[in-house]
Amino acid sequence: MKKAISMIIFLAASLGLCFAQTQSISREAGFFTASAYGQWNVPVSTGNAATGSASIVLQWGSVILPDGREIVPFSTSAPIIVDIGAAQ
Repeated sequence: MKKAISMIIFLAASLGLCFAQTQSISREAGFFTASAYGQWNVPVSTGNAATGSASIVLQWGSVILPDGREIVPFSTSAPIIVDIGAAQ
C-alpha cells in the first residue's frame, strides 16, 4: 500500500513539473525569455480608417505576460504594427 501511494505521489509530482515547464516564464534567475514577450495583445479603443501612419487609442497602457508579469511595451519613439497580414 505504501509503495502504491508513493508511486501515485511521484507520478503526480512528475506531471506537475511537466505542466510547469510548458508555461512561458518571462524572467527567471536574472535571465529573460524573449518568446514570452511576444504573446500579448491590446484592444484598440479608438481606431483610424486612414492608410499609412495614424494615431490610435489603446484600451490599456500595459500588458500582462503569460506568467503574470505586467510590462509597459509602448514608447512614443517606436512604431507599432496593428493587426496581421494584409490587414496591417
